[in-house]
Amino acid sequence: MTILPTEILYLIFDLLNANDIYFSLRLVCKRLYTIINNYNRLRINFTYQTSKFDIQRLCRIIQSKNVISLNLQNSYFDSDPIKCFLSSVCLYQFTRLSSLTLIDINEHNFQTLITPLLSMSTLECITIKMSECITWSDNQSNLLIQIITLPNISQLTLDISGEIINKIPWPSKCNLQKLALQYCSYYQLCDILDHSPNLQILILERTNMLMVDRTRCRTKVQSLTSLTLKNIHMPIDELEYLLSLQPHLVSLEFTTSTNCSWEFVQRLSQWENFIRQTLPLLKSFYFYIGISFSELQDVESFLTPFSTTFWLQEKRWFVTCLYTRRFGDKTICLYSSKYSTIAFPDYLNYDLFSYAFTTTSYDNKINSDIIWTAYFDVIWLQQRMGTDQVCMIR
Repeated sequence: MTILPTEILYLIFDLLNANDIYFSLRLVCKRLYTIINNYNRLRINFTYQTSKFDIQRLCRIIQSKNVISLNLQNSYFDSDPIKCFLSSVCLYQFTRLSSLTLIDINEHNFQTLITPLLSMSTLECITIKMSECITWSDNQSNLLIQIITLPNISQLTLDISGEIINKIPWPSKCNLQKLALQYCSYYQLCDILDHSPNLQILILERTNMLMVDRTRCRTKVQSLTSLTLKNIHMPIDELEYLLSLQPHLVSLEFTTSTNCSWEFVQRLSQWENFIRQTLPLLKSFYFYIGISFSELQDVESFLTPFSTTFWLQEKRWFVTCLYTRRFGDKTICLYSSKYSTIAFPDYLNYDLFSYAFTTTSYDNKINSDIIWTAYFDVIWLQQRMGTDQVCMIR
C-alpha cells in the first residue's frame, strides 16, 4: 500500500471509516501519515455506540476542512454522542461539508447543529430523522424552511412526523432534485410539486390519501421521473389521478398494506392501457400488493392479464402471485419483478403451506404455461403427525 499512487489510496480511504484511517493506516509510515493528513474526502460516522473517548480523540486529530460527510446518531441512554461532538469541534470550520445525516436528534442539538451550517453553501444532501414524540417549535420549522432553500441542496430526506411536514409552508424557491418524506398530505404534496421545478425523484414512506381534491392540483409535473409510494392506503381511482399528473415518469414503485381491496387488484390488472396512454415513458415498474381473504377460487386468474405481449415482451415486467395458507388464514401477495424465474420467488413466507404462480418467457417468447412452485413446512408436519391437528387422507 505504501507504494500505491495517491489517487488509488484515496479510493481505498473512501471505503474505510475514519478511525481505521487515522489510528491504523496513518501510523504505518511517514508517507501514509502525510497523505492521510491531506486526504480531503473524510466521512465521519458517530453512532449511539460510539464512545465519548473515540469522539474526542478523532475530533482532536482531524482537520475540519477535510470532512465532506457527517453522520451523527443520538443515544437514548446516558451518553449523548452529538452533544459530545458539538463540544469538541467548531462547526464553522467544516467549510467543505456536503452531506449531513442526523438520526434521533433532539430539539436542542438540532438547532445547535443546523444554525451554523446554514451559512455554508456546500451542503448538497441532508437527512433528518426525529422521534415523533419530540416537541417541535416554530423556530425549528423556520430552520427546516431554510434547509429546503439552501442554494446547492439537491437531496433531502425528512423522517419526521407527518403533522410537522404538513404545517410547513413549502418555500417557493426550492432546488431539490430528490425528496424523501415519511408522510405528507395530498395538499402538501401539491404544494411541493408546484414549488419544486427541478424535482426528479420523490419517495413517500406512507401514502394515506383517501380524499383527493382534483381541483387543487391540475398542473402536470414535467420534471418528475421517479416516484415511490410505500404503504398505499388510497382508492385506485385517486392513485390513477395522481399518476396522470406525472406523464414523464420513467420509474414507478408502490406497495400496499395487507388489506388491499379486490377492486384495486382488478383495476391494476387492466393497467396495460392506462400505462400506454398516461405513462408512455415508464421503463421500470415495481409493485407489491397484499390481500387477506377467507375463500379462494382461482389463483391463476390473477396472472392471466399480466401474460400479454405488453407485459412480457415489450416491457419485460414479470408478475408473481404468492399464495400462503396457515390454518384458517389465506393470503395472496401479488408483486412484479424485472426478472423471469421459475425458482421459488422472493418474499417467501415460512408458513404451513405456500405456493406461487409466475409469468415467464423464454428466448423473448411468451410462455403460455404459468410456472408454479410450492413450499411445505415439513418440520411442522413431522411434529404433529399422529395428532388431531393433521388429518391423513387415505
